[in-house]
Amino acid sequence: MFERYTEKARRVIFFARYEASNFGASRIETEHLLLGLLREDHALRNRFLPSVDSVKYIHQKIRAVTPVRDKISTAVDLPLSDESQRVLAYAAEEADKSTPRYLGTEHLLMALLREENTLAASLLRDRGLSFERVRQELITHGTDSSASLGELLRSKLVAYLESHTKDLNIFLGGSSIHIKPDRSDAMPPFLVIEILSPIESLRDLRRRIDDDFARGLRYIWLLDPAMRQVYIATPEAGLQEFKGDVLRTENPVLELPLAEVFS
Repeated sequence: MFERYTEKARRVIFFARYEASNFGASRIETEHLLLGLLREDHALRNRFLPSVDSVKYIHQKIRAVTPVRDKISTAVDLPLSDESQRVLAYAAEEADKSTPRYLGTEHLLMALLREENTLAASLLRDRGLSFERVRQELITHGTDSSASLGELLRSKLVAYLESHTKDLNIFLGGSSIHIKPDRSDAMPPFLVIEILSPIESLRDLRRRIDDDFARGLRYIWLLDPAMRQVYIATPEAGLQEFKGDVLRTENPVLELPLAEVFS
């Protein structure tokens, strides 16, 4: 069930089970998922709930409305409530709209807000959050964790390319690395390397790829810093996942051993 989950998202589920056990709950409720999220992803928490009072408010409200019961052993495999099951289903739907389609903590936060008639959603709304606001913020600015991973990956890519491609012209454009066969201003790039965002839709990505091919681009390499997956696109073959160890172009020849940048 959790194969697509990032490590952080999996730990949210683990901590949710822990919280439910501490409350003596018979099921993992949405408020336990929220507590797990707040405990695990500090970057996401500080971004949307920067006030210490907001986090304290959520903890206090949950304790105030939760009946006092004896703790349950953490060895007990507690089931998800119906509402929590829907939250995970919504999170999967949100992840399906992104490319690559892994499921991260940002998708869990959006899903908690989508399941509106729950304690977790009510507490988040009380602190000024809404599904629309969170989703738009993530689309516009991405996630802190993905940004830092993307920046690290891009710096590794540039360092490798600059040390192995003396005759090629490398320049940066946003999250992309453009590579020309020579240093002529008139010469278009033959290769673009993209650092994937977890929020960008597959439809938008395909549209951008089509536009690049229309301008004469011959190779597009797309690298996912979180899942360490790679996709390649050419006008002939379209977009597909790359399963090898070394990316390569022809005429001019450029090779990129993935171990060099994903180490």
